[in-house]
Parts: sequence; C-alpha cells; structure tokens
Amino acid sequence: MARPRRVDPKLVTQAQAAVRDADNVEALRCAQAVLLPALLGATLEQTAAVLGIGRATVPRLQARLRRLLAKPDAIRPNWGGRRRASLPLEEEDRFLAPWVQASSEGGILVVSPLRAALAQKLGRPVAASVVYRLLARHGWRKVAPDTRHPASGIRHPKSDPPIQEAWKKLPETLAALLKQEEVRGRRVRLMFQDEARFGRMVRIRRCWAPNPARPMVCNGYEREFIYVYGAVSPIEGELDWMTCRQMNTEQMTAFLAQVSTAHEKEFMLMVVDGASSHVSKDLQVPENIRLLRLPPYAPELNPQEHVWDEVREKEFPNRVFADLGSVIRQLEAGLPRLAANTSGLRSLTAWPWIVSLNLNAT
Repeated sequence: MARPRRVDPKLVTQAQAAVRDADNVEALRCAQAVLLPALLGATLEQTAAVLGIGRATVPRLQARLRRLLAKPDAIRPNWGGRRRASLPLEEEDRFLAPWVQASSEGGILVVSPLRAALAQKLGRPVAASVVYRLLARHGWRKVAPDTRHPASGIRHPKSDPPIQEAWKKLPETLAALLKQEEVRGRRVRLMFQDEARFGRMVRIRRCWAPNPARPMVCNGYEREFIYVYGAVSPIEGELDWMTCRQMNTEQMTAFLAQVSTAHEKEFMLMVVDGASSHVSKDLQVPENIRLLRLPPYAPELNPQEHVWDEVREKEFPNRVFADLGSVIRQLEAGLPRLAANTSGLRSLTAWPWIVSLNLNAT
C-alpha cells in the first residue's frame, strides 16, 4: 500500500485558510490537493480520484498553491495569448512565405513537411499542434480545394489563365448586353448555372467517435443517379434548382423556363459552361435570359460548383440509400434548406470579383 505523502504543517494551515478565502475553482482544488493527504491520510491515487485528475497532477497543484500563497496573482484561470510561440511573428511570416506562394498557385499543403521544416529550423522536434496553432495565427484554415479540368494545365489559348482572369472583369461583354433595348427598365440578375448528379454511391467522410471505437458505414456501389440543374444568384444569395432523370437539351430548356417564370420581372445574365446542351441549336432561351459562356476548362470560375460541394458535404456524407427514391427525397429536403440560407449562400458564392461587377449601376 502506498504511503501517505508528507506535507509541511505550515502549508496545511495556509491551505485551510485558502479554502475559506478561495475565489476561484483552481485555488480551491490546489488547497484540497494539500488537505486531503495531510488531514485524511489520502494517497496520491486517492486524492487524484476525489479531485478527478491524474496522479501526477496532485503534486503540481500543491506546488501551485505554494506559488499562489507567495504571489497571489501567480495562478491565471486562462492562458490566452499565443501560448509559447517558438518564433516571433515576423519570422513566422518569413518561414511560411514559400508555402503561401505554393498555396496561392493552387498547391495542396499537408502538415507533415511543414512540421519537418519547422523542426529543422528550431533544431528540435515539434508536435503537430504547434504547427496547427502557427497556421491559425496567420489566418490559415482547412477548406475543400477548387476543381480544375486536367486540360487547364496544358499550354493552350483556350485554357490560358490570363484569359480566365480577363474574363472575370467582363467589362465590354456586360456593357454590350446591358445596353440592349430589352434590358432597359428591368433589374439585372447575374446567375451561374451548372448541373450535377447525385446517386447511391456512398461518400465516406471523417467523423467524430470516442476512442477506441470506429464507426462503420456500408459502402454501396450501386450506380443509380438523379440529375440536378442549379443556378445560384451570388449577389442576392438565392438558388434556383430542378431535379430530373436525364440531362439533355430538353431538360435545360425546361430549367430555363422555370427560372424565367420565377424571376419574370428581371433580366438575367446566366453564366454557363460549354456543355453540348448549352450550345444546342434546339435550346429554347426565354426572352429575359441571356447565356454567357465561361472560358473552356474553367470550373473554378463558377460558384455553383461550391454549391454542389456544400450539398454533398452536408446532405450526403456516410449515407447509404436503399433506392433512388431515397436520394430524391434527401435532395428535396436538403436543397430547400440550403436555398433558405440566404446569408450562407451569399458568403459561399459572392466572390469579390462578382460583387465588384455592380450590374444595376451600369
């Protein structure tokens, strides 16, 4: 049986006074860590069990009480601040500069090489949490990457990044459209359109679980799909959508008619990609809609892509559907939830270059 820990009698007297005068939980626990062994003969294990802490923490609390009695402001309830940063902020900026440059060019950052480089710079091992706090101090966060067509890496005029950057400004194209007679007197709405398919194939995502348990998800491979036409209005934070069993010119015509009716008093500039149904001669475009083509191989310019990512992340992770009807019901429940969140949609899709267009002031 472990022997009771011996404690200085003077400290016991001070601890009894500390119990009476304690004005915060930490000071009270420090005093109890002294009194339980001294007055009741409790071992470190018994004291730790009563206080709900680890055995090694009991001596630390006793030492904290000594510091508290010697200097009343020695114990702080909250640490706050940067918590033992290894480098000054300016030096951290210089250290992160190569990764900032790589990320701005579309590179993917993982913590392992950054942690190794920081350990080499400091000359000692560092925990992953040190790297996470360093990144958080400089405004980094975890986000899903944007997508880009593989051909966009090929040196070709149609997929040239400068062309895509110039397209964002849209000065001459929009000016010509907005001067047309049929636009005058109507509010202009800028929309971004895209299609997506949702099906029964399971999307495995990370989730929380108590250690050592690990969740189990049935991994289905049934290839049944439903298609969704969507068009987001970033400035207004609104979403128009339509589900269908096929994706073709006929369905695109039906979707345009739905959008035209929903916003019949407005004139819509709808940005679309180069899908065959968008350029078909059989496509019927309502008189209050004009289609504006994206540059080839540039899905990263379309905020509707982020809307699909949001739907998949929030409504479909780790979900197993018994039939396609269940998928449709999930979409019919999830899409209205997303459409009702005006501020969330605006935050997700109203990119600075879109907001700067200011169509109705033209």
